[in-house]
Amino acid sequence: MVTYRVVSTTLADPQATGLIPDLKVLIGADPIQELYAYTVELVPRQGPFAERAEFAVTFSRAIHVYGIRPESPSALHKLSCARVEQTAGAPSNAANSTTFGYHCQMSPVKAGSGAFAVVLATDSKETPKIDMVEKGIDLVAADQFEPQHLQAADWSRLGALIAIVVLSAWLGWIFSTVIGIYKRSQSLR
Repeated sequence: MVTYRVVSTTLADPQATGLIPDLKVLIGADPIQELYAYTVELVPRQGPFAERAEFAVTFSRAIHVYGIRPESPSALHKLSCARVEQTAGAPSNAANSTTFGYHCQMSPVKAGSGAFAVVLATDSKETPKIDMVEKGIDLVAADQFEPQHLQAADWSRLGALIAIVVLSAWLGWIFSTVIGIYKRSQSLR
């Protein structure tokens, strides 16, 4: 089970230029009207170890990407991303700065190892879509994640806790009953 979330940050918005006189956002010498950063975070949550997993960060149309930075949880992990070409089979062209997204590979995939993240700076206000098709790995939105299975040790701890609560309640009832009987017998004397 791998969870994902996408956090967006607006760095430059066309509406801001109307609010702030002479506001200019430049990349090099080129002015830009819109600039958004997206942080895509994937976290292995539960399940067996996997050597690697592939996922895609895609947009519905070609967008300009000003920069991309993959981040892995440690020096023992690897995250790499390659541009998704506009047309199938088209050769990669470094001069062509638009893309539909990125095809990424993360490794190894181990629950509890930490987050893999891809940070993108784009001209698109559209939040990217995250897809993964890996045998034995389910991709779930972080806000929808619920651990699916309690381990045997979890069940035994839960059973012990329930037994303690029931025993405490039963002993409390007995104690209050005995105290009540004692008080009644004292009042009758």
